Amino acid sequence: MAASKNILESVGSILRVVITVLLLAPVAFSIDLEWKSMTSFKDVRRMKLINDTLYMATSGGLLINDFNNTNSSGQELTNTEGIGTVDITDFIIDAAGQKWVTGLGRLLRFDYSHIEPFLFFDQDNNLIKLHTVADDGNFLWVGTETGLVLFSKIIDGGQIQDSYTLFDSLNPSPSVFDIYLNGDTIWIATSSGLAMANKSDPVQLKAPSFWKTYDRGRYAELASDTITRVVGFENTIYTATTRGLYRLTRAATDTFVIIPFGQNSPFTDLKVENDSLFFFSTGATGAVKDSVAASISTAGLPARPATGATNGSFRWANVRNIGIYQNSSGSYQAYPYSGLPGNNVTDVSLNKEGVITAGFYDRGGGQLVNGQWNTFNLGQPSTLVSADPSGDAWVGTFGYGLWRAGDGVYTNYDETNSTLRGNNDLPNGSSYVVIYGIKTDSRFIYVASYRALNIYPISIGALNNLNSLSGWDSLGIAQGIKNEFVSSLDVIGQHLAVGTEGIGLYECDLGPDPSNTSDDRCILYDQNNAFLPSNTIRTVKYSPKGDLWVGTNFGLSRYDFGIERFVDVPLPAGIGPDIRALEFDTRGNLWIGAKNGVARFEIADSTTQIYNTLNSGLVSNNVNNINYDEFTGRVYVATDAGISMVSSTFGHPTPDVLSVVAFPNPFIIDSPDDALEFNYSKSGVIRLYSMAGDLVREFQVGERWDGRNDKGDKVASGVYLFVLTDDVGKVGRGKILLIRK
Repeated sequence: MAASKNILESVGSILRVVITVLLLAPVAFSIDLEWKSMTSFKDVRRMKLINDTLYMATSGGLLINDFNNTNSSGQELTNTEGIGTVDITDFIIDAAGQKWVTGLGRLLRFDYSHIEPFLFFDQDNNLIKLHTVADDGNFLWVGTETGLVLFSKIIDGGQIQDSYTLFDSLNPSPSVFDIYLNGDTIWIATSSGLAMANKSDPVQLKAPSFWKTYDRGRYAELASDTITRVVGFENTIYTATTRGLYRLTRAATDTFVIIPFGQNSPFTDLKVENDSLFFFSTGATGAVKDSVAASISTAGLPARPATGATNGSFRWANVRNIGIYQNSSGSYQAYPYSGLPGNNVTDVSLNKEGVITAGFYDRGGGQLVNGQWNTFNLGQPSTLVSADPSGDAWVGTFGYGLWRAGDGVYTNYDETNSTLRGNNDLPNGSSYVVIYGIKTDSRFIYVASYRALNIYPISIGALNNLNSLSGWDSLGIAQGIKNEFVSSLDVIGQHLAVGTEGIGLYECDLGPDPSNTSDDRCILYDQNNAFLPSNTIRTVKYSPKGDLWVGTNFGLSRYDFGIERFVDVPLPAGIGPDIRALEFDTRGNLWIGAKNGVARFEIADSTTQIYNTLNSGLVSNNVNNINYDEFTGRVYVATDAGISMVSSTFGHPTPDVLSVVAFPNPFIIDSPDDALEFNYSKSGVIRLYSMAGDLVREFQVGERWDGRNDKGDKVASGVYLFVLTDDVGKVGRGKILLIRK
């Protein structure tokens, strides 16, 4: 009875945390939004071959493929396909045939038609990462970043039964990376060492002394306490560490014998397949059979694989963060269907043709062309991406200047062929050009060079004359910019705003000819003279109407021309205060990016909606940048876990005909399912007219327009006017841009 009470007390404590978090989570936006995620599957944590199906747990989601099919894409499951996260770590099928998946904060009971999540929180209401799961009949053992959890499959449809954080003399609450069950014995690989115990009475596992542990302090032959894998093979325990592969000899005195392959290199995976134990590290790839280890060929791979799977002569392998490869003919070939080039996306932009260009922290740049990503290695992490009116993409880097990508041609601009300048505080000096701002209009490109040597951090280039130094000019000390620690910039008309890291922001009047900087003047706004909330500026943005908005490390602010000072814009709890990205859609609504999610500020009624990974399809709360695509009405959010896409063309239903909007606008028709709607909440009549004043279509509010006239004929691309008349004769009007593809 006492044992049962201890279990229930532990369960109650854990469940209270889960229930509290769910009740306090921000309420989702009342209109159902359709989120989509774009991620990379190149970082594979586990590969599991089950019944000729290959399951890959990756940092971009779950990738499922027919083991023998290498000519087409597999099934890609991300957070928006029901698994709730893209940070997937393990996948198993239990003895009853039920599939289970672990990831960030989630244990998933999985099948293709239904996914049931069980959320794991710590005592501070933060989701905890689950590393691995092992089947034990009616129970699962789950390894987490804070210890070991026993999960019941059958009580109340599934619930946490108990948790364990103390294992003899190991450091408390270690990360549990792997679990091996052998009869009544449980082995766990942790960040502090190896531990084993008899699990027949789970309550006794609460006592630290019940565990036998192995670490460097007591077993000097171990070169590391970080045990990444533990498996049983040929009646022997094998352990992989960050420094080598070991065989545990159990006798009166237990000893570890190192396997002489990949010594002093980190081992990433151990797995038993067929009659062999396969091992993977940065220094060796091989297999053990009959206690003999031998290397395995990795011909065709750019580096050692981190994990793999084999079925006879057919093999798959993953080179972490580089790609997935398959081998059916003696040499590995790249598998092309693995998503984004990388998951840490610094920025994303679209041109008028719909081509997506993205920047990656560890991958340079990439463009999505015909469903495949073409990468271009820029030598350094990218910082920003922009598209000019001609359709060319611009990518800024941390050290290698500015790159122009157009029609497969990549042109570099740096201190040698432009007014961009190198950094004045890094060893490379003048040759190390760091880009912290890019903006284009119909004539010019504006670029901010961080810590420019000559303290002329803003370069202006004429788009039609960039290959000549005469086409470039710069702004700096002569125009009043006396600080080179620039952090961002934006341009509208002849106004340029430049944020800095510590002294506020400059606003410059460029005059009618931005290429002539001799008469340009810049004014400094800071906490003292303009009431900024902070002088540390993360991002600056002009609204479509020309209002200047500023994101700082202490909140959001807008310049009020009436009182000639900045006014703080209050943000609801759950977003900020460190604001990293600002973007406006065509309705003037402001999208706000922070390290804890995205907020949307509705200009019409000054309401704010918060989106995070718990209440929306946002792929990560850590937002790097936001870009609005005026051609599709979608907002693209660049995060450290991929790209999230959501339509911005929705709006709160309104009873006021004067506030009615049509969405999407532009109305792009490229399939029979595309339709235009209006956000009016009452009854009324909508009449659509051509610019010549001819009536095109008349219908009731609530109906959707399919781009056809009253005769059922398709109307041509162009601008159309709508007139909405309510039941009492009040009239609202607006314009629609229709683009037929």
